[in-house]
Amino acid sequence: STYWFGLELRGADDAPTDWLLQIAYPPLDSVKVFVYSKGGTLTASYETGDRVPFQERPIQNRNYLFPITVEPHVAVEVLVRVQQLGADVVEVPLALVNASRLAEEEAVPIVFDGIYAGIMLVMGIYNLFLFLFLRDRSYLDYVGFVAAIALFLLGLRGWTAQYLWPDAIAWKQVSYPVILTGGSCCMLVFSSQLLELRESMPRFARFL
Repeated sequence: STYWFGLELRGADDAPTDWLLQIAYPPLDSVKVFVYSKGGTLTASYETGDRVPFQERPIQNRNYLFPITVEPHVAVEVLVRVQQLGADVVEVPLALVNASRLAEEEAVPIVFDGIYAGIMLVMGIYNLFLFLFLRDRSYLDYVGFVAAIALFLLGLRGWTAQYLWPDAIAWKQVSYPVILTGGSCCMLVFSSQLLELRESMPRFARFL
């Protein structure tokens, strides 16, 4: 599916204003931005998305950021083209961020994402040690579940594309369903072992 969005920006100060157009949904396949002057002249264009290597983004950030400079008392028109293949529902959270305040805007989300990643890492390592010492397979299945959920949610936040597989275009297209399916399988096996389904419900356990 392909969607178009448009907005008009007008400079109100006596000096140029540097804006960043932000789209905070990293799984989008293709994002193109076109900036036109009031007379209809194309002044800037950008192309990025989940199918483009990370280092080719206009600004290397976990979200999609596009620099737009608006001159004093001058209007510019911005067109955004978003394409998502094989999806019925598309999120396009557009926002304008002042370039000088980007670090301030990002500070709180980065802290919370870091806390979440740290908690999941500790849980995974703890259960991995339990598996190594107790040789109980259920702990290893739980490690797989924790790792899958962490990677899935951090992927939606854009961190995996930035730090784990920035250039793995093919993998990024299948990573979400593969990770989620793997995590679900680990959780089913872990639940089966925890509830001792082999003894209480052997037919159901055989199905799992």
